[in-house]
Amino acid sequence: MDTNSNEGDESGHLSGKPFFDVILSKSHLHPLYALYFPSEINKVLPPTEVATAVLTNKDRKWNVEHRMTGSRGRFDRASWREFVVDNRLKEGDGLVFEVMECTVDKLEFKVHILRDETPPEIAERLGVSGRRGGGGRCNDGGGSSGQDCVIIIK
Repeated sequence: MDTNSNEGDESGHLSGKPFFDVILSKSHLHPLYALYFPSEINKVLPPTEVATAVLTNKDRKWNVEHRMTGSRGRFDRASWREFVVDNRLKEGDGLVFEVMECTVDKLEFKVHILRDETPPEIAERLGVSGRRGGGGRCNDGGGSSGQDCVIIIK
C-alpha cells in the first residue's frame, strides 16, 4: 500500500496517480451491473485475463474480480453489484477510480464517490465546475468529447 496515498482521507484530494471517472447510468446499475473501463486506463493495468482488484472507499474495502474482455477491462457483475448496493449508488452519481497500486499480483483502486456536488479540489483537477449536470465529459488531452467522463492524469 502506498503510504502517501491519503488512504482514509475523505477530503476528496487526488493523489496524482492515474485515474478514470464515470457518471453512473442505468447500464452501470440494476439489472445489468456492467462497468467497463475506458481503453486508456488499461495501458496501466496488468495484462491478466482475470485478477482480484480491491476497491477502497473511506475505511471499507471490497474485493472485486477484474476481467479483460478484448482490449477493455471490466468488473465482474456480481462483485460490482455488491459495491453498488453497499454504497447505495444511483444514476447520476460520479465515481473517480484512482489506481493506487498496480502490479501483476495486486490491483487497488481508491474510489471517490461524488453525489450532487464535486469537491473543489477534484473539480479543479477535472476542469469542471463544482455542480454536476446529468451527462459526463471527456477530457483526455486530445480534445475529444461526448463520452462518459474518462480522464487520465499521468
